[in-house]
Amino acid sequence: MTQEVTAVATPQSLPRYLLGISTKMYFSHAQTTSYLQRLATALTPSLTLPSRPKGKEIAEKLQFFYIPSFPSLYSCAQLLQSQKLSILLGGQDCSEYASGAHTGCVSAGQLREVGCSMVELGHAERRAAPVCESDALVAAKVRVAVEMGLIPLVCVGEKEKVVGESVSRRIGVAVEEVVAQVEPVLRRLMGVVGDGKEVRFVVFAYEPVWAIGAERPAEADHVVAVVRAVRELVTRRYLKQGGGLDGLEVRFLYGGSAGPGTWKALKGELDGLFLGRFAHDVENVQAVVQEMLE
Repeated sequence: MTQEVTAVATPQSLPRYLLGISTKMYFSHAQTTSYLQRLATALTPSLTLPSRPKGKEIAEKLQFFYIPSFPSLYSCAQLLQSQKLSILLGGQDCSEYASGAHTGCVSAGQLREVGCSMVELGHAERRAAPVCESDALVAAKVRVAVEMGLIPLVCVGEKEKVVGESVSRRIGVAVEEVVAQVEPVLRRLMGVVGDGKEVRFVVFAYEPVWAIGAERPAEADHVVAVVRAVRELVTRRYLKQGGGLDGLEVRFLYGGSAGPGTWKALKGELDGLFLGRFAHDVENVQAVVQEMLE
């Protein structure tokens, strides 16, 4: 009998670290489900529910999430729910509209209905031509997603790598550009997240555009300095009492050619990793998991 997919409750707590994978449009439907099964098999008991003794300690420290292409979401949800795997499922985008005459779009509500807990928004490939999503549009999508009970995973990052300047100047330019992407999101979330609301988390994936698809990730010192500065600003302006987002928990992941060795280099300064093509090899994912659990 085919496993029926049900909408899942929005997580009200998350482990200390997050580890996510997006396979973009690389895999066919068959390849996607096969990959997820191989991933689940390789990482057991890492993916077992906390109620299972072997996975309890890991589940308290590390939360996995997987973001396949739209046509594979339902099948992936079937697999995850039938095997009771504690891996969150996410969509690669959603509309800024809740419903209506918007041909070719996917709503946050539809994602929730097919088993998603998260949605990825504002990836550099959507901010760039020919799609050209603006910061305002990304923020509008985030608000709709949150209103429908999805945890937003918002991709941010500077476009160009500054060269020939001092370290402080390079970091300053990056921070300025990232803050310009982060603040519209937080302003649009006033009143719909935090204490007493269904969604208590916003996750930002810091992915310098120049590092996406590169042979190696951005330098760890650069990543840590940029995220630390952005986190401090966000806390000061929005998360402290009176800032308008009391009770909201903001997480920062690193993406952009992340793979084995990245987490060790970051020395636990961030809240997790968002993997791309290096995760196509399940052994690389296993290596990253071991780094994060050490």
